[in-house]
This record gives sequence, structure tokens and C-alpha cells, in this order.
Amino acid sequence: MLRRLAASEGISAAAYMQRAVLERMEDEADYKEAQINRAESKGATISRAEIMKQLGMKP
Repeated sequence: MLRRLAASEGISAAAYMQRAVLERMEDEADYKEAQINRAESKGATISRAEIMKQLGMKP
């Protein structure tokens, strides 16, 4: 199955596994950062409109 998936993307099985592991590590880091941010916010929320305003986007 691994070889088929890798071949379907035109890469080796080793490259496919490396990419999968790196993506998983990034996901884990993102999750941990989100947990820290959530704890620091003490439940405070921000509206979608405010986020868009901060990013210079139109709602």
C-alpha cells in the first residue's frame, strides 16, 4: 500500500514516509501551540469580523 501511494505521487516510499512524518510533527506542534494559546486566552474569543479587520480584509 505504501509503495502504491508513493508511486501515485511520483516519489519513493522513503520520501513518502518522510513527508508523512514531517506533516505529523507539524500538526502536533500546531496542536500544542493552539492549546497554549487557548490556555493563555482564559476563554476569551474574538469575532470573525475583528480577525478580518486585523488582517486588513473586508468582511
